[in-house]
Formats: sequence, structure tokens, C-alpha cells
Amino acid sequence: MFTAAIVMMLQASGQTVIAPKPEDPETWVLEYPVVIAPYIDDYYGCLRSRGHNVTAEADPVFEEQHRAHIPLCAKQLEKATASSNVALQGKVSARDYTPQKVAATFKTIEFIHVARGRDIDNRLRLHLDQYATYDAAYDTTPEEVSGGDRIAADLPSSSQPPTTQETSDAQN
Repeated sequence: MFTAAIVMMLQASGQTVIAPKPEDPETWVLEYPVVIAPYIDDYYGCLRSRGHNVTAEADPVFEEQHRAHIPLCAKQLEKATASSNVALQGKVSARDYTPQKVAATFKTIEFIHVARGRDIDNRLRLHLDQYATYDAAYDTTPEEVSGGDRIAADLPSSSQPPTTQETSDAQN
């Protein structure tokens, strides 16, 4: 949602948005018993609901903001961990899913949340670096691109005014 807002802002300002494709994309997979899915969703929903602040800083700060969400959801984490452990008690299918594994699952969710913030920062840095390159290329003159030589046909003749083509249906 946040990325869409950035794209809309850039498009509204008349800039073309180029989404860089990462050379080595990360994929996060988290497996856990389905019985604790509501508690996982509640906790991750708490982390995501904290929002983001876009600043005019030269360096993106989304990783820091994502990291700051973790202590804000400490009560939700405590509740979700306790509820998950209660839900898993007596379940034969989740017999080997110990309280330590539950805690590790929630730590992994926190890791993924911070890593997503870092990913946003990296993508923005990449976009800003590419934008500077595109901006510099846009500002170069044809003489700079061609090394100082321009084709004579590209230059208007200073001795003759540009010719106009008359059409029969021209209105004055």
C-alpha cells in the first residue's frame, strides 16, 4: 500500500516510475500449525498497522521504523504467544511444536517485518541512484552525447528562415 502511494506521488509529479527488479530477490516462508494462524495474523497485523512516515531525508528510514514497531506490539506478542501455546496443548498433530518453537515463530515474524523495511529502503536507494543517472542523461545536450559533433541537418540554417509548407486548406 505504501509503495503504491509513492508510485502515485511520482506519477502525479510527472515522473516515470521504474520498478527495479532485484537480482537476488528474497523469499520468506514461515510454516506453523494452522491452529495458531489467528494469533500469528493478530500479531503481524499489529506490526503492519503502525504505519510509516515518509520523510525528506536523503537516506530511507523504513528499516528503523519497522524495527520500532516491535516494542509497540509487545503486549500483542505476549497475548499471541500465550494463546498459541494454549491452542497447541493436547493437539496430536502439533505435539512437537514446543513453546520454544512458538517463540521462534514470533521472532521470525519480527525478523521478516524488519527485513521488509530494509527491502523498501534498498529499493528506494536503488531508485534514487537510477533517478540521478536518468536525470543526468536527460540534461546532457546532443553535443555532449556525440562528443561535440552534430550532424549539420540537425542544426537550423542561420542564413535561411525555416521554410513553411503551405496547404490549400490553411485558415488565416
